[in-house]
Amino acid sequence: MDIDKIKKEREIEINQFDRSDIDRISKKNLLNKGFKNLWAFAPPIVLIIIILILFVSIGAKKETIDAERLKSQADTETSLVNVVAMDIIPKSISEKLNLPGTVNPWKELTVLTEVAGMIVDKKIKEGDQVKKGDVIAVVDDAKYRNLYNSAKAAYKSALASKKRTEVLYKKNLSNKAEYDQKTANMESAKAGMKNAQIDLRKCRVVATMGGTVNKVFFEEGQFLKNGSKVVSILQLDKLKVRVGIPESDMSAVRKLNHFKITVDALGDKEFIGRKYFLSRTTGNAAQLYDLIIEVDNSEGDLFPDMFTRVEIIKRTVPDAVTLPLYSIISSSEKHIVYVLEEGVVQSREVNLGIQEGLEIEISKGLKVGDQVLVRGQRSVNNGQKVKINQVITSIKELN
Repeated sequence: MDIDKIKKEREIEINQFDRSDIDRISKKNLLNKGFKNLWAFAPPIVLIIIILILFVSIGAKKETIDAERLKSQADTETSLVNVVAMDIIPKSISEKLNLPGTVNPWKELTVLTEVAGMIVDKKIKEGDQVKKGDVIAVVDDAKYRNLYNSAKAAYKSALASKKRTEVLYKKNLSNKAEYDQKTANMESAKAGMKNAQIDLRKCRVVATMGGTVNKVFFEEGQFLKNGSKVVSILQLDKLKVRVGIPESDMSAVRKLNHFKITVDALGDKEFIGRKYFLSRTTGNAAQLYDLIIEVDNSEGDLFPDMFTRVEIIKRTVPDAVTLPLYSIISSSEKHIVYVLEEGVVQSREVNLGIQEGLEIEISKGLKVGDQVLVRGQRSVNNGQKVKINQVITSIKELN
């Protein structure tokens, strides 16, 4: 083997190794020197980076906070209770009593026969209007006409006998006793004739009162006894409404003269009636005092036995503070309303007065100008903000 050649190759490897180490060491020294130079400038750069990071972080956090605040506001607005408030204005309110009543004819009359006999002519039917004296039926008068003619003849005979005796008496040809007897016979015959005449007239049955024929109790050809019912007649141009008044309301009713009457069967049509009579005793098991109200019925709208409601105004407060009854929250003998003050509700205790329909008087606790919740009040708490959907002055304005 060539020794010189081997040595030469060995030297070449050593030289190559030394140069790679020198290059590696040089690079390492250069890197260390760069780090040393960078570290010299590190504090300002780090500060700038930190500041940039803080700005970015603060901006992002601000955006998050703003978004959360907007969402919170939206949630708050969405969560507000929707309410309706009423402005308190003075108005009249009355304590009223509604009592049931029934309609009665002003007069009801049943016509009876005064002679017995067969009905030969029927002049009326149910529902007819009759006047006083109108003929409503005719009884067969043959018997009564004969009686009248007989009585009339007897009267004429008695009258003639009395006149002859009178002539004789004046000539002293007859005594006073005989003359008086003839006179008495004549007067008796005259009375018999008049009675027969009356019975003959009674064969024509007449209406003893004007009005409406309500019921007919006979038919033509029917035999009626003396005192039998013929027709019933009602006077309906004015009517009586009869109402039972409780003892506790008598003092109020005694002061009233006119009453409003409502009839359900006529679509709640209203009539104004006048007090006709107020009883001083009850006279019935219910211990109610009878009030009779006179009602004009010239238009014929009302009929007997109709059911009515009679309104009795016991007391009126002209300038009252009122609220809908359902706006009051009652518990433990306390009555609470919620008053609106600058968008916030405050509870307030009130005292109640008289009630009319769905409205009630607030006798204490509110004043004119207050705004009170009339819808949504049961969903709020004291001091809570609310969303006002509507402000009204009357319950008729509620949507």
